[in-house]
Amino acid sequence: MKAIIATALDKQYNAAYLGNAEVGSIKTFIRMPKDWRHIVLDENNQIDKALSWSSAFFRTDTDKHAIAGFYDVVVPAYNTQTQYYLPEQIYFDVENLVFTYPVHDFTQAEIDAKLKDEKINESNSLKQELIQQKLEAQILESAQAESDDTVALDNQALYPFWEVGVAYTVGFKVQAFDGVDVFLYKCVQPHTSQEDWQPKDVPALFTKVAYPGEIPVFVQPTGAQDAYNTGDQVHYPTENDPVYESLIDDNVWSPTDYPQGWQQV
Repeated sequence: MKAIIATALDKQYNAAYLGNAEVGSIKTFIRMPKDWRHIVLDENNQIDKALSWSSAFFRTDTDKHAIAGFYDVVVPAYNTQTQYYLPEQIYFDVENLVFTYPVHDFTQAEIDAKLKDEKINESNSLKQELIQQKLEAQILESAQAESDDTVALDNQALYPFWEVGVAYTVGFKVQAFDGVDVFLYKCVQPHTSQEDWQPKDVPALFTKVAYPGEIPVFVQPTGAQDAYNTGDQVHYPTENDPVYESLIDDNVWSPTDYPQGWQQV
């Protein structure tokens, strides 16, 4: 950042940049003006053409900055805990040829008050963080306890994605990929997940959660935990094939392996 002490000539010939500045005031610039007219008058109050110039490339013509009165603005080193400076107190440091600010010391009372405010703010921030964590934990716990599959599916985003190395308990719900699609699954047998036990591949461990009335494709049961019961319906062998309804409980056979256990709907 640069600054300049506004002169009457500067205001007259650079009104676009200094129109509202008072003569003798300091004007700061985040970016240097693209064009600038530097005017010097001779003893007859006429423009001295030898010393005056107008630059359309003033922003990059850095060797002319100091000539026109532009100098760097330097923020002084100070301890933010015990000291401060005020931007409106900017002044020109003649010895170092920079614009800068005087540094002031906070009183001990101000330092103590500042520390108290910081501790209060830290405590409030931590409180909000803890509240958020507890609310999130309660919401996720409530989601896992939800027994209505329709409600669970309508709020599927609340459930975590399946991961390797997690101890899953019966009824715990996870999201998992089948190809590029994401489905909701429910654990049917306690286990610690492994890389090759993804929910879509292990019906003995997970069952896909479906809306009521949605008829799934037959999946070969591996035991009582995922067997079909009386009234369960499936497409067999693909979703485009007929629907079969189980006639028995603990049905672990397909319609072709044990036709007596199924009837086509």
